[in-house]
Amino acid sequence: MAENNKATSLRDFLYVVFKHKTKILTMFLVTVITVAVGSFIMKPTYEASSKILIKFGRENIYIPPTAPDSSPIVSFDNRQEEINSEIEILNSRNLIEKTIRTLGVENIYPKLLKESKGHKKGELTPFDEAVLMVQKKLNMEGVKKSDVINVKFQHHEPHIAANVVNTLVNFYLDHHLNVHKNPGGYRFFKEQVTVAENRLKRSEQALESFKDRYRISSLDRQKTLILEQVSELLAAFKKTQRQIHETQSMINEIKRQLAGNPQEITIGMEMDRNPEVIASLRGKLIELQSIEQQLLTKYREQSRKVQNKRMEIGKVKKVLAKEELKIYQADLKALRIREASQRAHLAEYQKELNKLNDLEMELRRLERQRDIDEKNYQLCLTKLEESRISDNMDMEKIANVSVIQPALVPLKPVKPKKSLNIILAIILGTVGSLGLAFFSEFMDHSFTTATDFEEKLGMPLLASIPEFKPSY
Repeated sequence: MAENNKATSLRDFLYVVFKHKTKILTMFLVTVITVAVGSFIMKPTYEASSKILIKFGRENIYIPPTAPDSSPIVSFDNRQEEINSEIEILNSRNLIEKTIRTLGVENIYPKLLKESKGHKKGELTPFDEAVLMVQKKLNMEGVKKSDVINVKFQHHEPHIAANVVNTLVNFYLDHHLNVHKNPGGYRFFKEQVTVAENRLKRSEQALESFKDRYRISSLDRQKTLILEQVSELLAAFKKTQRQIHETQSMINEIKRQLAGNPQEITIGMEMDRNPEVIASLRGKLIELQSIEQQLLTKYREQSRKVQNKRMEIGKVKKVLAKEELKIYQADLKALRIREASQRAHLAEYQKELNKLNDLEMELRRLERQRDIDEKNYQLCLTKLEESRISDNMDMEKIANVSVIQPALVPLKPVKPKKSLNIILAIILGTVGSLGLAFFSEFMDHSFTTATDFEEKLGMPLLASIPEFKPSY
């Protein structure tokens, strides 16, 4: 059953083909001949291309202008964005206009000048039309997985296509330098070097003037000497205070003894001051004590002679104690004077130290300012040299882009592709002619076969009368 349907379908298909063979053949031949003739008479289009390499260069490095010790900031990411930016620069109207002006509209599209004789106000000029046509025929794209840009341009003349691409690329190289360079950088840093140098001179002069005014050779040495003197004086001051305390204690003890029983007075150490009085009193005391001892050998302690002698001894001790008191009081007075003097000297030294500290702070401030100005001056010199080198590199047209393949005059056209067009014409002619045949069959409502008659009317066909063709 399936085979019968398939045979019927194939028979129907062949029936339609042979029935409309004239239409099919005509349609096929017209299509193929038209495309073939058009391909051979069509003016050929040539495509010139140039390849540009986007390298990693100084345009990808950024150094902060005010950070002398900072590391350069290097941009490794977003290379695709960088390539897209360069494509936009290449495709800018400014570069295309420069290219057209250089080569001339009459050389690129001479027909535009001929057609512009009847140019009306408000219409596009031949130059504007040339710009639009170049933009339309210009193609730029980045090569996948690479840092290469492919620049293509199509034209009917091969040498014009190559000239347009090469001229555009040359203008792009110059424009790339102008876009990425720092305009006025060298002049700016040269001015900053002068300003920084003047500041450095002022800070150095201020520092030297400060040292000369206060005769500062070495603050650290002066502070060390004063601190040594303060240390010695402080030790002497503490010793004086200790002596004052001891002398005051002796005075208090002597006064206490003088207020009590004279016979209980104890004589202190021998003194070398006022020797005549002290020596006389000590000699008399020794003499009385010797007599006392002699009396004790003869009499009892309660005897009047012994008691009288002891009273004399007490009076001498009292007088001797008063003399010692005077000496200690004189010593105390001298010690207090010495203490006051030492205290005053300590205050003077402290004042001198405070002054040196203030001078040191001011000196450190001036030195810091001098160091800052010197660093700024060195930074400006470094930036000036970098700017000079960058300007020289711009003058020598040294950049991170380079042409790895200039546009050559193409030898073969890219359009028309005759073989491909003929193959496509054959396919299109075949499909179109068959489509026309089946469309004609679909639009024909007459009965052409017995099967059509029986299927449509549901009755068997008894006989058929052949078509009558009159003969003249």
